[in-house]
Amino acid sequence: AAAAAAPPSAEGEAIADSGAPAPYVEEFRQQMFSKTRLCKFNQVGRCRRGMQCQWAHGEKEVRSTPDLTKTSICARWARRGGCHLTA
Repeated sequence: AAAAAAPPSAEGEAIADSGAPAPYVEEFRQQMFSKTRLCKFNQVGRCRRGMQCQWAHGEKEVRSTPDLTKTSICARWARRGGCHLTA
């Protein structure tokens, strides 16, 4: 049996099923978690990334970490149809 073709991307080319997240997923993840902690290099005056740094360069720049509670299916619930943990 022939393997199923990879789905086309927005540009019309095939996407390889490498198991890696799509580039837009990784970009979204980086945006979600950027500036949630202080830059260790900036604290000692050695950050070379400046405005491009994904870490905060001061307390005013620190953002809250996103709440990821209940953002995925419980593996036990998916396998057994129930989970002992409360909702």
